[in-house]
Amino acid sequence: MKSLLKNITGVLLAIFALAGCGGSELDGAGIPPLPQDPPPVPEQPTFAADVAPIIFERCAPCHNPAGPAPFPLLNYRDAALRAVRIAEVTRTRFMPRWLPEPGYGKFLHERRLTEREIEIIQRWTTTDAPQGDPAIQPPPPQFNKDWRLGEPDLVASMPEAYVVPAKGRDIFRNLVISIPATTTRWIRAVELRPSNPKLIHHATMWIDRTATSRRIDAETPEPGYPSMDPRGVATDPDGQFLGWTPGTEPFAGRNGIAWRLDPGTDLVLQVHVLQPTGQPEPLHAEVGFYFADTPPDRFPFILHLGSKTLDIPAGERSYVVEDNYRLPVPVSVLALRPHAHYLGKHIEVWAELPDGEQRWLLKMPWDFSWQEEYQYEEPVPLPAGSTLRLRYVYDNSTDNPFNPNDPPQRVRQGPNSTDEMADLWLQVLPDNPRQLQLLAQDFMQKERALLIAGHKFAIANTDNPAPAHVDLALVLAAEGRRKEARKHLEQALALRPNYATAYNNLGTMLAEDGDLTGATSQFRQTLEIDPDFYEAHYNLGALLLAAGDLDGAEAHLHRGLELNPGSSNAQTDLGTVHFRRGAFEQARERFSRAFDLQPDNIRALYNLGLTEAQLGELARAADHFREVLEMAPGLVEAHVSLGHVALRTGTPKEAATHFQHALALAPNNPEAQQGLAQALKVRD
Repeated sequence: MKSLLKNITGVLLAIFALAGCGGSELDGAGIPPLPQDPPPVPEQPTFAADVAPIIFERCAPCHNPAGPAPFPLLNYRDAALRAVRIAEVTRTRFMPRWLPEPGYGKFLHERRLTEREIEIIQRWTTTDAPQGDPAIQPPPPQFNKDWRLGEPDLVASMPEAYVVPAKGRDIFRNLVISIPATTTRWIRAVELRPSNPKLIHHATMWIDRTATSRRIDAETPEPGYPSMDPRGVATDPDGQFLGWTPGTEPFAGRNGIAWRLDPGTDLVLQVHVLQPTGQPEPLHAEVGFYFADTPPDRFPFILHLGSKTLDIPAGERSYVVEDNYRLPVPVSVLALRPHAHYLGKHIEVWAELPDGEQRWLLKMPWDFSWQEEYQYEEPVPLPAGSTLRLRYVYDNSTDNPFNPNDPPQRVRQGPNSTDEMADLWLQVLPDNPRQLQLLAQDFMQKERALLIAGHKFAIANTDNPAPAHVDLALVLAAEGRRKEARKHLEQALALRPNYATAYNNLGTMLAEDGDLTGATSQFRQTLEIDPDFYEAHYNLGALLLAAGDLDGAEAHLHRGLELNPGSSNAQTDLGTVHFRRGAFEQARERFSRAFDLQPDNIRALYNLGLTEAQLGELARAADHFREVLEMAPGLVEAHVSLGHVALRTGTPKEAATHFQHALALAPNNPEAQQGLAQALKVRD
């Protein structure tokens, strides 16, 4: 077959860049190892026998009509037209784009070519790029817009397209998508399917169980809201990363690990459009959810290292950020996700083990245009006492070709792409599931210190410090530094007198301190400023319920649920209103709904048991109380209630046992004392 290379020299001299290429989907065993002795490179490689397998596996996942790359690579002509450029970008390892350096962590779906593969492409190009025998060429992979993980169990779609503006740079848009879940499910994998992958540089997905993102979205007429920060209300669900990068394979999940999806939950899809096309482009997206067969038997946890106080002088070539965290329990590292902006230059992540051994987790040059999460092929074990270490290097000089400022300017911490950030998230799995809470509590001390420093930095270095005062107050209150927290809320209100969030948070703090009158006043003030502030309706409804104002409580709880139907606590409080009125059927409906929304809502489950008992459904009541004790073995009230149910069903011996359990936990509990006396009397 005559080569095309001699006939297309002019085409080959055109300047173009290949987009990133993805690898093929792998099974749970990860990437199979290469043979110990790979066959030699053929003297005369052909496309059909030697180059096509490489191109189809490594490049075609991006370079196909449905992919993000600007041209396809699905046949001989596609490749031969660009043979010289393909040889150049693979020889320099510019393509396929894969930043992690070899030897510093082994990851799933690595796009790094082997030396043998690179040599095959080089030799093929220098020998006139022959096609070879088409009969032995493997069939090109098939790409379409179908789901790559198969048909999802549940699909959530944007209600309307977001129109990407014709001009601009680094557009970050948070698109809020309602997830049509009717019951609680466990999710093992998530796949994003955008209408036009070429528009999106990368995307991150978070879960918002509060509907706050939905309310923020409603503040603008077009879909979504602009920000690199989802404002702290959307989070990684149950220790899971949900990310997407064009050309990469969706992660199918790990056995035994899943996250909980409750009804009323929203997905916040943050898309980064690096460079618009010059004309308005509609962008629509669907998200597929894949159910786990069974609830998980273990949960991962997200650790965070970094800094919130970056202040990089103009001209600084090597600005270093370092952070560390000592692990209190043994864990395995499953994945990590680094993040910086245009000044980022290099990243190093490693662990120092207690015996002094150094275990590398990641080492790579930073490129803002290639942000990914990296899943380890095999989890990386780290014993307790290991210290995780992070080192970021930034270049704010003219030597940095990506520097957004010419001449260089001072750059500080901030959410915009022209600001700078230093973040690393690590997904870890405790060896012992029972130590998850210990890890979370220990890590929170470190994270709060980082957040406090960052909020103080923001207060000193931003023109609008009121939100930073509010954020700092929340962290200080969690630290038990309540006087300081209240002072910062008051400072926020002095700077912005109509700051509804500050009034609501101040009301919450006063309620926790027992000042219910002051708290009620703050919640009412919140609603005067923003009548649709649903958290304030919930909070005010709860206070009125505690004060015995059932009508007032019902009105505010109903309004809060109109604004955000997904609140389990509001459903529970509304059920309590019905219970106190003796409307037990309505109460049962509310408590059931609350528990469906949040299966770990112990208060809703316990109250459901009380309601079933009032309706004479004693067996069902006892089942609910037992479920409560499975989740909270030390809950005295559940033992007491089981004792009363046992008395009513004529089993005083069982009743006595439950009352004795209650008294072992709370020796002076009068209801348990009276119940035990009654049970012993009946038994005797």
